[in-house]
Amino acid sequence: MRNLSTNHHKRPIKAIILAAGLSTRMGRTKQLLPFKGTTMLQYVIEQVLKLHCKEVIAVIGHDAVTIMEEIKISDPSFSWLINEDYANGQSSSLYKGLSKVVFPEEDALVFLGDTPFIEKKTSEMIIERGQHIAREKNHPFTIRPLYNQTAGHPVYFANISNTMIQSIQQQSGKNFIRTIPYKEEIAVNDRGILLDIDTRQRYEKLVDF
Repeated sequence: MRNLSTNHHKRPIKAIILAAGLSTRMGRTKQLLPFKGTTMLQYVIEQVLKLHCKEVIAVIGHDAVTIMEEIKISDPSFSWLINEDYANGQSSSLYKGLSKVVFPEEDALVFLGDTPFIEKKTSEMIIERGQHIAREKNHPFTIRPLYNQTAGHPVYFANISNTMIQSIQQQSGKNFIRTIPYKEEIAVNDRGILLDIDTRQRYEKLVDF
């Protein structure tokens, strides 16, 4: 168990893991798929906890009770957040998660629960750049990793207003990011930022990646 005092980022960061989906294309609850000796979502949570953020919040919805029964996290910085509107898509979970961040005093780092291959050094690079910009600028911005000219996760958010967060409910997550006036994309040699597991075929192909 890690004590909250081990958070060493100069600006507090809340890591948000979006994992509320219906898993329609998978045909079963993909958050609980076997993965590297545990379940996929638990593995993602454990990897994010290694980044020593102020808090780690997993946003769940479909099969939430079962997920909480099967995944046990003892770290005091971790919590579950139930999105009762999960059927409205991923943007509803992004809205729910970012609403728990006290901008501008805190920043957010958003992950996907079905993207377990992100390298720790990639997330650390995004955090380092985000912390640097946040110390110099007070306007809203995002930072994303880029692999082969395609942006992936995690996404760093800072200085986001309540009005901007409210607007997420009327658009997709991608469109919301486009509305943020300052954006940076950092090229990384990490294919894992793009490797989401959303079908059985993809799971069988990538489980040993």
